[in-house]
Amino acid sequence: MSGFSADWLTLREKADVAARSEVVLEAARAYCANVAEKPFRICDLGSGTGASVAAFSSQFPAAQTWDLIDYDAENLQRAVERYTGSGAIEDVTVTPRVHNLALNPAPWQPNTDIVTATALFDLASPEWLVAFANRLAANRLPILTTLTYDGRHVLAPELPLDATMAEAFNTHQRSDKGFGVAAGPDATNQITGQLQDHDYSLVIGDSSWHLNAQDDSPMIAALLDGWSQAVIDRDLVPEHQVREWHSARIKNTATLQVGHLDFFAAPNPRNQV
Repeated sequence: MSGFSADWLTLREKADVAARSEVVLEAARAYCANVAEKPFRICDLGSGTGASVAAFSSQFPAAQTWDLIDYDAENLQRAVERYTGSGAIEDVTVTPRVHNLALNPAPWQPNTDIVTATALFDLASPEWLVAFANRLAANRLPILTTLTYDGRHVLAPELPLDATMAEAFNTHQRSDKGFGVAAGPDATNQITGQLQDHDYSLVIGDSSWHLNAQDDSPMIAALLDGWSQAVIDRDLVPEHQVREWHSARIKNTATLQVGHLDFFAAPNPRNQV
């Protein structure tokens, strides 16, 4: 499976924090408030540098153990450093574990209370999503997931090649990211459908990035660079057109929106016989 650089994870964190759906977070907070009092255990998939701990720890009961799961040992080390010493969060312990989710989608401990994931499921194949949903449901675990890419782009001012580039990028997002051919923008619909089939209730919310040139120019530039290179690498649009579009966009992008969805899903109570 592939991962993300620590620099990119750091760059996007501000936009991620602003984007997360409060409706979804409130649903997770209300559900977890009813968990029996004990150290609350979270399994965070694709943890990167540990942004989920800062984002979600206030939503969960006090005295938390976070199992941080990622393929990149360097990113996990940064996460540990982030939450030890002066960066420690009261009553929060983090435990890193290098793990390949492509081989095993369910690395949680038996006493886990909730699974979390950020910007993960759009990288996975439909088959992987089915296997993940099956394992999650077998253990009757809730899940809080945020910032799953859904294919939407809105750029202002508009340029003639915007729609072509968006379509090409979405084609790239459906390529193999280490989990098989990725679900890409269809991931949220696919996995939420699977969980509903397992009798889960769902709360879904929008978590799109809303970026502007005044406050977010480094991230806009990084997105345009990555977007253009992905299209070139797969030869989806003639390279000279991509480079012309990129040059024009770098000079003239006032705002950029990228669509994401968050959701919280929990198993419905079983009928007592």
